[in-house]
Parts: sequence; C-alpha cells; structure tokens
Amino acid sequence: MRQALDSVTAARAQRDRQGQEAVAAAQARRQQADAEAAELRRQAEAATQQAQAAQVEAQQAHAQAEEAKAQTKEAQSQAERAHAQTQEAQSKAEQAHAQTQEARSQAEQAHEQTDQANAQVKEAQAAAQQAQDAVKQAQTQLEQTRKELAERDAETRRLRIQNELARIASTRSEQRGLIVTLSGGILFDTGKTSLKPGAKSRLTRIAKQLQTDSELKIAVEGHTDNAGAKAKNRALSEKRANAVRDFVVSAGIPADHITASGKGDEAPVATNKTAAGRQQNRRVELVITQ
Repeated sequence: MRQALDSVTAARAQRDRQGQEAVAAAQARRQQADAEAAELRRQAEAATQQAQAAQVEAQQAHAQAEEAKAQTKEAQSQAERAHAQTQEAQSKAEQAHAQTQEARSQAEQAHEQTDQANAQVKEAQAAAQQAQDAVKQAQTQLEQTRKELAERDAETRRLRIQNELARIASTRSEQRGLIVTLSGGILFDTGKTSLKPGAKSRLTRIAKQLQTDSELKIAVEGHTDNAGAKAKNRALSEKRANAVRDFVVSAGIPADHITASGKGDEAPVATNKTAAGRQQNRRVELVITQ
C-alpha cells in the first residue's frame, strides 16, 4: 500500500510539473501575442496618419487647380479687352494649364498614396485580427490545461481518500461514486437506532477523512434484510441513516453536504435466504461524490 501511495504521489507531482509547464508556456504565448497585437495596432495608426496627410495634400492640389482655372479665365477676359495683351494672356493660360496638369498629377499621386495607405491599414487590421485569434487560442489552451490539472488533482484526492477509507471500512468505487459499507451489526444493536460507542469511533475517523475535501457530497443510505414488514424495515433503515448522518455532521461535516434516506430491503447485496446473507443486507452505505 505504501508503494502504491508513493507511486500516486510521484505521479501527481509529475502531473503538477507538467501542468505548470503547460500554463507557463501558454502564458508566454499569450504575452508574445499581446506584444505582436500592440505593434500591429501602432503600424495601423501610423498608416492612418499617412492617409490623412495624403488627403490634405490632395485638397491643397485641388485648391491650386481651382486657382489656376481662375487665372485662365482672367487671362481670357484680358484677351477680349485688349488684343495687344493676347500673347501675354495666352502665355499665362499655358502656364496656368501647366500648373493644372501638375496639380492633377499631384492629385493622382496623392490618390495613389491614399490607396496604398488604405491597403496598409487593411493589412494591419488583418494582422491585428490574427493576433487576437492567437490570443484567444492561447487562452483556450490555458483554460483546457487548468481544467485538466483540476481533474487530475480531483482524481488524486479521490484515490487518496479511497485508500484512507479502505483502512477504516469496506470501500469500493462505482459509477455513482465511492461506496463505504458499514455493517448494521457494527453500528447498531438489533432493532435499535442508537449508534454503538465503537460505531461512533469509526464514523469519527471516516468524517475526519471526508473533511480533507470540502467539495465532497455524501448520501447516507440505510438498508435492511427482508425479515418483517416492508414499512417497518423502511422506517428502521431511515432512522438508522439519519442517526449516522447526524453523528457525521456533529463530527464536522457541513449539514448541507450530507443527506440520508432509508431503502429498507429494496437493494439487497446478498440472498435473504441465509443468516449470513441477511447480515450482509443489514448495512449502512455512504455514497461519496464530488
């Protein structure tokens, strides 16, 4: 038994180390993803500022174009008023036209810069989304690791409690939980519902082990053989289950963590045709769950 306990302890230590390493790795990945997301947001902001600057330049170029058009109109008006100034007006018109072309060229360049900036913003947003997805994935992995660690810890506690209870009374593991079986002859005198002194000592030891895990739930079930009336057997089994429950509560188990019920002779574990079988059926079981 000591070797088994040592093996369980070593396995638990190894699982704890593995869990801690997994948590540390998940946290490191999360920190790296947060840093990458911050850098991508900074790049997105810089790209947005560049786009705004390009838009300002485009507006200035448009204003310059409007000014050039006004100059052209003024030149044409001067040409109509004075033929002598035609050449000069034409020259000015040509200059204005050149300025217009240059302004348009600048506007086109500004538009291209705006498109490039918008593309950079979209790329930065996509990268930021990828970083957020990576963070979510890391968080999911972290939660899964925590859940696995909690399940391993619960299993380790269950095995330890099962081993300790097995030293006190017959204990087995079933799908509905740990089952601790106490013979009715050990707990009560024939036909009685008051606990024997020796029974109190054993129940105190059981309660001490159950106190090591505050999440445990206990269902106390009283059972009888089929001798006598069913109603009487059920009432007797219920009183005995309540007697065990009340004592375990007085020994330190929270009252809201333990229930009691009488099953009478409806759940025998042996034949009622022999004295030995009937003795096995007269019992109290503690069904322990998480």
